[in-house]
Amino acid sequence: MCAAIVVSLTIPAGIAQAHGTDAPDDLPEAELRAYEAEVLGPEHAAEHAEQRRDERRELRRWRAMTLRERRQALRGERRRSRLLARRTAARAPASEIGRWTHGPFALPRSFAIHAVLLPTGKVLYWGFPPEPPNVGNGTLWDPSKGYGPAAFTNVPPPVVDPDGAGPQPPGVAPIYCSGQSLLPNGEVLVTGGNLVLPNRSDPAYPEWAGLNRAFTFNPWTERWTQQPQMSDGRWYPTQVMLADGRTITMGGYGDQAPGKIFNYDLEVFQPGSGSESVGSFSLHPEVTLPTGLLYPHMFMLPDERVAVAGPLPKHAALIDARDPGKPITWTELPRSLEQRNGGNAVLEPGGPRGSWKVTMLGGIGGLPLPDGSRLPSETTETIDLRHPERGWKAGSPLNISRDYQNTVLLPDRSMVTVGGGYGENEEDGVYRIDSDGARRQVEVYDPDSRKWRLGPAQMEDRGYHATAVLLPDGRVFSGGDNKHPLEPNGENSLTDTAEIYSPPYLFKGRRPVIKKAPKRAGWNQRIKVRTKGPRATTAVLMAPAATTHGNDMNQRLVPLRTKVKKVTGRKGKKRGYKGLEVRTPPSPGVAPPGYYMLFVLNGKGVPSVAKWVQLGG
Repeated sequence: MCAAIVVSLTIPAGIAQAHGTDAPDDLPEAELRAYEAEVLGPEHAAEHAEQRRDERRELRRWRAMTLRERRQALRGERRRSRLLARRTAARAPASEIGRWTHGPFALPRSFAIHAVLLPTGKVLYWGFPPEPPNVGNGTLWDPSKGYGPAAFTNVPPPVVDPDGAGPQPPGVAPIYCSGQSLLPNGEVLVTGGNLVLPNRSDPAYPEWAGLNRAFTFNPWTERWTQQPQMSDGRWYPTQVMLADGRTITMGGYGDQAPGKIFNYDLEVFQPGSGSESVGSFSLHPEVTLPTGLLYPHMFMLPDERVAVAGPLPKHAALIDARDPGKPITWTELPRSLEQRNGGNAVLEPGGPRGSWKVTMLGGIGGLPLPDGSRLPSETTETIDLRHPERGWKAGSPLNISRDYQNTVLLPDRSMVTVGGGYGENEEDGVYRIDSDGARRQVEVYDPDSRKWRLGPAQMEDRGYHATAVLLPDGRVFSGGDNKHPLEPNGENSLTDTAEIYSPPYLFKGRRPVIKKAPKRAGWNQRIKVRTKGPRATTAVLMAPAATTHGNDMNQRLVPLRTKVKKVTGRKGKKRGYKGLEVRTPPSPGVAPPGYYMLFVLNGKGVPSVAKWVQLGG
């Protein structure tokens, strides 16, 4: 049964879901049916036709309601969602759903619109301060120093003149709405940003436009380096590192007036030869993107090609940039089932030889409701790129529909979805949140049952412009959302906060401890990890997160082949448990070069505190 459209019995929620074919909106029903039969097949097209009939029936019912009846219907829907969420969370122990264990605590100087976990264990976040307009900022939080002012360090990017001959004065580079990921040497690469504030910074720009600057940040010296300018601006781009250490960046709006003009070019960044060195960008005109892209999801696969997935159904492709001496190619994949603006996507944890499965979750899509608002989706869908011809398959839905949430991979192969908004409307745009706080609850994914379970709620709403990242101690940082909570006068928030979520595995007993592990390793290499405490039986590598707008451009989980080692005494007599013998990932396609958190876990799935390992260093 097709899960692309979900029709509510109370309000016409199905109108907000996408039919997934990208057919022209004005086609008559008979022509649309024929179009879908050709694209999807007769059986699938028949399902869509039946769902459209349900939509029209619900829409007629909605239009026949009085204003009072509509309000009652909406209140009833929210009440049911709220009661379900709170009852579910109240019944479960922390060992099953986790617990919020700290916060909210103040995040000084800036909103955490972007957040990156560094190989030093610190979190780099940036966004924009309340004033002055169109300048960036950067702040480091050191979890080892707690949650007070002493734990934060101001690290603003360089001062630039963002528009050259334009009317804006020089200021701290406005790198918010950029792309971000890590390089093989552990430095952070930031591409693009916000060129102007529409109708404020420059009258020639009534729409958003992209900055053409790029920067790297050294986690150890805590200094920024300005990189060469790109060929065009990028507002809402995505980037992904390749197996050889280069980074693709693509998508977003360019820098041309009047703004909102897509950048269709693909560029590749080649890092410099050393720490804080200057690299270079190369433009690849052989690849012209077939469609405009805003924060597409991108993942490198075990064969070193790059998968593109969402947010629109037609945003599905494979990029082959494996050989620097050959032209880059773009091959389209089957279209996804739904439009997912503000949705998440993850490369699902696979085996030691890597993962081929991409899953998308939630997001806004489809037709608006009669009042012009659009609701988010609770659905998920997965494609197995070993068999791309089989297309996208519907998966287990979230319990609550969400958009601009954050889905974080956890070392026990589970996932946690944090926060999210309630679609968009005329009053709040994509900052819209629900009035009952249901989306403050996390949802925990069980990889064995492949089901999502509601968990505890955090104190504040974390919708649009919120971030969440895994910390080396196994907890999850959640911050951002520059609108909520509102100030007493009803204006957007002037300050930001963060909260800390402790997943279920932190309530299942003592943790194993890594006594010693190598700081560097190659691929397909046997390494020894000495441990103590509860016996460790498995190990994983986890790439640090680099996220914004619900799009993590760096996180990855790679299980490792492990063998329990024992101390051997005289005449081969075993004297006791020693640790693990671990085989590193087989290739840079499975685990690109760079810094990873090494976690060991016991039989209950309880992880150690991570040790950092540079792969390929």
